[in-house]
Amino acid sequence: MKPSQPVEFYLAANGAQIYRIAVEAFSDFYAWVYLVLSDGVITLLDTGSSYPCSIRDLLHGFDIIREQFGVPVSPADIDTILITHGHIDHYGGLNALLPHAPQAHRCA
Repeated sequence: MKPSQPVEFYLAANGAQIYRIAVEAFSDFYAWVYLVLSDGVITLLDTGSSYPCSIRDLLHGFDIIREQFGVPVSPADIDTILITHGHIDHYGGLNALLPHAPQAHRCA
């Protein structure tokens, strides 16, 4: 089921800004990718799948963060990409994302 909001914002107690981005990992199956901005460091948790809609949704999520939340961030600004675990809907989009974030350190 498609989430009602493609991007949701949370403010952590320590001041970290957390954006939850919905990505269509597989046909009609959605996963969440998290963009965390904290102390000048930009971290992306997971990348979604290699399903073409997934990278489209992720890049569109960055557009929404810029346009609706007023945060001037793009994939090129990511410092670290952290893969939480080895399920395809969490790491499968990494190769499609790297051209947009070539400088990002990758951790698993």
